Amino acid sequence: MKHPNYYRHGGVEKHIDGSFTIYGTIENPEPTLFKQRYYDYTIENALKNFDVQIKQESEKYFVGE
Repeated sequence: MKHPNYYRHGGVEKHIDGSFTIYGTIENPEPTLFKQRYYDYTIENALKNFDVQIKQESEKYFVGE
């Protein structure tokens, strides 16, 4: 079994309330949108956090060989 590919894309969407959303895709084998909204984070910390979260989420999807 192997883990699906995942990646960030689409940049960062800023919201009027000061929060922002980061988007990514998990290939499992069909592309699945993954997004997270962050409040009270710097962009740098949010990107690091997003990378950890998308990796954890991708581990829920296993592709049989």
